[in-house]
Amino acid sequence: MNEETITPEELEQLLAAVGEESFEQVQTPPEQPERKHKIKLYDFKRPDRFNREQIRTIYMLHETFCRLWSGRLSNWLRTIVSMSVLSVDQVTYSEFLESIPSPSILAILAVEPLEGRALMEFSPSIAFPIIDRLLGGSGESQIQPRELTDIEERIISNIVDESLVFLREAWEAMVELEPELMRLEANPLFVQLVPPNDMVLVIAMETRLQAFSGLINLVYPYVLLEPILDKLTAQTLYSSQSAGASPEVKKLISETVRRAPVDVSVRVGRCELTFGEIMQLEEGDVVRLDSQVDDDLDIFVGGRLKFKGRPGIYRGRMACHITRLVKDEELEE
Repeated sequence: MNEETITPEELEQLLAAVGEESFEQVQTPPEQPERKHKIKLYDFKRPDRFNREQIRTIYMLHETFCRLWSGRLSNWLRTIVSMSVLSVDQVTYSEFLESIPSPSILAILAVEPLEGRALMEFSPSIAFPIIDRLLGGSGESQIQPRELTDIEERIISNIVDESLVFLREAWEAMVELEPELMRLEANPLFVQLVPPNDMVLVIAMETRLQAFSGLINLVYPYVLLEPILDKLTAQTLYSSQSAGASPEVKKLISETVRRAPVDVSVRVGRCELTFGEIMQLEEGDVVRLDSQVDDDLDIFVGGRLKFKGRPGIYRGRMACHITRLVKDEELEE
């Protein structure tokens, strides 16, 4: 048998040809499009205890609380007070304590039937102007943070007690709570609601009084709200609101409206004068009105005609005796 040997050069050519053939047969997989994933940082040392829906529901509850309480404060202080929820955050209790000054104005609250305590913290930048206004001042107090006097403590206690009426009303749509003021504290270290590493929910409410603003914080420990977390849903909130207000809420609203101040004015009559005639008016001149002596006068409430009345004197002061109510049909005419 005639055997042919392969030279080294021929072997290299053969291997090169086989390599090219194999490369052509291998099909490279199509390039996969880049997937963009949303990455959210998660701190395992601080696990979130409240989901988004629960936080959103608590936000809406406290917006209602701010609206009710700001109305009562405006009535008390005889000036406009605005309140709104600035944020709802879940942090550890130690982080919250580190974020507030010392001394502070801290109100410890019992929230029956829940087990545990809640906390209401007043920023000195808004607490002292409120106190100054209630004591007859202009509300422009710029007192440096300090501990409250006995009188100031009593005033803050009354304010907190009044606020809890509206806090109970705001929560009534979800669950019946009976919040109650236990005591006031100035040193945050003396207020140990929960262990330092436990999670709490902090509702920061921005409060504005004239040129001053500050925060009022409500703090709910997770262990306090845990028994009712399943009720903190938007569906439960909306279904409760659609059911209508309870008799207690209607009574409270009625009492609040009754105490609201309104402007009442009486119009004696009207006349038309030219600008030149007005410029020539002097003391002692008589201006003739379009009303007769025996005509009823117009009585306006909040700028709207509501009553008719007759002028007179009561206990040595000018007065107006209401004779009848002006009906809506008369206003349309």
